[in-house]
Amino acid sequence: MSFSVYVVEDEMIVSLDIQNRLKRLGYQVVGSSSSGEEALHRIGAIMPDVVLMDVSLQSSMDGVEVAAKIREQMSIPVVFLTAFSDRELIDRMQVTQPFAYILKPFEEVELHAALQIASMRHNLEHLLVEQKQLLTATLDTIEDGVIVTGEDGAVRFMNPVAERLTGWTLGEASCRPLHEVYRLTDEGTLTARDGTSRRIESRSQLMKDDAGVWLGFVHSFIDVTDRELSRRSLHERDVEYRILMEQAVDAIFLADGDGRLLAVNAKACELVGFDREELLGMTAQDLFDQEELRANPMQLPALRAGRSLTVERKVHRKDGTVLQAEIHAKALSDGRLQAILRDITGRKRDEKEFKEAVRSEVVDRLLHKLRVFAHGESAAMNLNRLALFCDNPDALFTVPAGPNPGGPLERFRSAGEEFLGVIAPELLIVSSLAAIIESDPVFGPVALRLAGSAARLRDAIMPLQVDLQPLLADLLVRPAKPPDKQLFTRLRILGNAVGEIRTILHDLSVALQAELTCDLSEVLKTTLARFSADSSPIVLKYENGVENVRVVMKGADLSEVVSTLIQNAIDALSSVDGAEEKWVSVRGRPVNGKVLIEVEDNGPGVDEEHREMIFDDSFSTKGPSRGFGLGSALRCLQGCGGALRLDTGVARGARFVVALVRAV
Repeated sequence: MSFSVYVVEDEMIVSLDIQNRLKRLGYQVVGSSSSGEEALHRIGAIMPDVVLMDVSLQSSMDGVEVAAKIREQMSIPVVFLTAFSDRELIDRMQVTQPFAYILKPFEEVELHAALQIASMRHNLEHLLVEQKQLLTATLDTIEDGVIVTGEDGAVRFMNPVAERLTGWTLGEASCRPLHEVYRLTDEGTLTARDGTSRRIESRSQLMKDDAGVWLGFVHSFIDVTDRELSRRSLHERDVEYRILMEQAVDAIFLADGDGRLLAVNAKACELVGFDREELLGMTAQDLFDQEELRANPMQLPALRAGRSLTVERKVHRKDGTVLQAEIHAKALSDGRLQAILRDITGRKRDEKEFKEAVRSEVVDRLLHKLRVFAHGESAAMNLNRLALFCDNPDALFTVPAGPNPGGPLERFRSAGEEFLGVIAPELLIVSSLAAIIESDPVFGPVALRLAGSAARLRDAIMPLQVDLQPLLADLLVRPAKPPDKQLFTRLRILGNAVGEIRTILHDLSVALQAELTCDLSEVLKTTLARFSADSSPIVLKYENGVENVRVVMKGADLSEVVSTLIQNAIDALSSVDGAEEKWVSVRGRPVNGKVLIEVEDNGPGVDEEHREMIFDDSFSTKGPSRGFGLGSALRCLQGCGGALRLDTGVARGARFVVALVRAV
């Protein structure tokens, strides 16, 4: 048989001679090396059938070391070549388990015989390893425990099942007498190492070799504890099942293959309001919403085919009320159908409330962004400036050519860079929020009002993102050139895009306004009612000039703002001694498209030195960690286009003015 050989020999002439001999003998020489390091690298890449290795290599590793690494890393047979036969060298070679070795000088017949023996031994060894692995894998995966003993009765082998049932590992049990490990206390009962007992069925087999010599025993056994328990508890299980049905927190229905009810538990009767006798004369279909059944019939064929189903259906109770139920249905082994019903009416309500909260959060964020563009100084000014220059390109060239940091070109460049770096990303967030609202039915009518707005806004932003930066670069050198028609055209296109953006932002604001409005009069009355119930001697006055007026702000948030201002006024008055009447006044009135709420008191007022700091989160006149309130109220109002200020024109006390956007 011809196979591939790799030669490792550091003497070139000897190496060439060996290779020629191998070729004459019909072997395929796939490479040669003169050093151990090179040999390891190349042998690993080539993977020959046999390596012919000179023991005495003139490199950092001799042939014995290289052979050890080859056997460890690659499992390739190695045949040693050596001119020495001293005992120490032979002992070193034996450690690497060589498949053969040849003493120099050698004949071709010796070389051929050594290579054939090495190949045959390697194949046999590989076959034995495979057979051992196959046998071990088989014994490891069977359900029987297996213990093998030698002729002396000591344990030689145990599979994992035997280890688990006896409580002994193979390492612990090896060479111990069988009766110490495999303890049968009586007929069919195995006692494990930890004292636990299992019922088993066992058998033993005598092992003999081909000559009939006794080698030992194979003991196999299987755990039948669970099987026997199952047999004994078959009747008990049916009783327990009925008890469990009655104690279950969910409603359980058993029906035949056509859906006719055969058994129900107490929870089922409680859930639907029918007693047991009434239910056993009904079908499952009788309980479900008939309109829903027509649209989505019961899937009885699928259940009979073995599928498990989970569905949600409306269930009609005896008193006419309707609940939402989650149903888990499956077919039992005897052909009956089992359905477990759970009332999820509350969960559905919670899910709806959660969706409403998410809906409110998305709308709030979008409205906040829109207010920033409508009332935020930087965003609004940026769009205004871009629109001004794009609509009036001649204004860019009214200043003589040359460096002029404060000129129109510089202001336009600054506005353009701010748009690309800050405004455009914010506009894309607006577009994304609008897209969420458009695509989710939970947003209801507002989704219809916003239809197409997200795409319109993205389309309007695109020309600015694409052409604004090149235009800014052109304008840096443009002062040296007269403006041309092409430049004016580019500016006009950008101006149209800015105008479209502003129009879309306005349309979005109008479409969303109803989503974040409240009846101001109702909010103020509810808020003041909380303080009116207080037994404080401070008088609370209210002047209502905002009946049937709606403002752009959440009612709960507005109530918190007003509550903060009233509480601050009460706290200020509580620190003042005197017999004079103490009062807090709340007034609401519309002014020039806005709505004002004034909270005034006749207390000590705000010290002049503190007036610039009262809206800072870190400021407080009440001690550490007591200053949170006005700063939070201001930010809340600004998010809805509102404002909060201290009126310094009062002669006595303090007056805070809340300005709100009036809803259309």
